[in-house]
Amino acid sequence: MATPMARLATASQILLSGLDRLQAPAPPLLRRPAPHPALALPPPLDAQSSLQQLGTSQATSTVLAKVFANAELALRRNATHHYESTLSGLAAVFDGDEALFAEMQTAVYARYTFEYDQAVARAFHCLLAEVDTALRAASRSTDDGGRGNFSTEVVAVLERA
Repeated sequence: MATPMARLATASQILLSGLDRLQAPAPPLLRRPAPHPALALPPPLDAQSSLQQLGTSQATSTVLAKVFANAELALRRNATHHYESTLSGLAAVFDGDEALFAEMQTAVYARYTFEYDQAVARAFHCLLAEVDTALRAASRSTDDGGRGNFSTEVVAVLERA
C-alpha cells in the first residue's frame, strides 16, 4: 500500500497529464490586412475671400477666417481619428477575405470623406449666415443717425437740451 504522499503525487501526476485536454485550443492565426489608405481630405477652404465679399473689413475677415480654419482643423482631426478607429476595429475581426476587406475600406473611406465634406460645408454656411446677420443688424443700427435705439421723442428732447 502506498503512502499518502505517494498517492497524492500519483493523483497530481494524473491531473497534470490531462491538463492539456482541458485547455481551449489556440485561436487560428488571422492574417492582417494590408495597411489602410490614409484619409485624403480636400484642402482647407479659403473663407477670407468669401467673408470680404460679404463686406467685412480686412481685419475682421482675417480673424474670422482663422476661427473657421481652427474649426475645420478640428473637423479634419475628428474625421481622421474616427476613420482610422473604424478601420482598426474592422481589421481586428478580419477573417482573411482580402476582397471583402478592400470593399469595406472603400465604403468606410467614402463615408468619412462625405461626412467631412458635409460638416465643413455646414460650418462654412453657418459662418457666412452669422456674419451676414451681424452685418445687417449693424447697418440697421447705424441707419438711425448713430442715435442707437432711442425713440424719436427722446431724440427730439435730447437735441433741444
